[in-house]
Amino acid sequence: EISAAVDRFGDHEGVNEAKIIRWIAQFTKKDRPLALNIIDKINYYGAASIRAKTKQLVSIVLEELKGIQKDKIIFVPIEASGPGGGADGIARVLKSISEIRPNQVKTMFQFVGLEPADCHAVVFFDDFSGSGKTLTEWWPVIEPLVLPKEIPFVFAMLASTTKAKSKIRDFAEHVYSIDDLSDNHNVLSDNNSDFSSA
Repeated sequence: EISAAVDRFGDHEGVNEAKIIRWIAQFTKKDRPLALNIIDKINYYGAASIRAKTKQLVSIVLEELKGIQKDKIIFVPIEASGPGGGADGIARVLKSISEIRPNQVKTMFQFVGLEPADCHAVVFFDDFSGSGKTLTEWWPVIEPLVLPKEIPFVFAMLASTTKAKSKIRDFAEHVYSIDDLSDNHNVLSDNNSDFSSA
């Protein structure tokens, strides 16, 4: 099980067999099966998975915006959690996808400075939204910069909970994700079947 975990998490910096063993060793002997179960149930998004899901999501969004000139659609990785979040990684992946050109990927600052002729739609791109709280706090700050442009805007996330999507739909009509996570995915939910209450 440990070897399988190392294979699954192997592209994450610093994850190796010794580190996983040290983590499991924190548990008492009787709780070690729980530790192994936690490792088994983690849905890990490795580099290959992120790239494939990003490519898939870009295709979905471009299909939804097919009436708009493709090279005028701008992709803005969301930096709602500040520096060190997933935005830089998402930007790198987006720039490597053949369906869009690297100059279509902009920071929020670059997007705000675009002339109307250079941007006919914007896709706010995120890796994950769990509660939706971060984006609902981010949007009121960004909204006065987006709405005056009078262009369609879309929210796209690699993975999102139904709760987060519901909150985002309060301010965005178009919300897309590849992995839709239900209450069953939340280990603290009564609906989760992977773990007992104890």
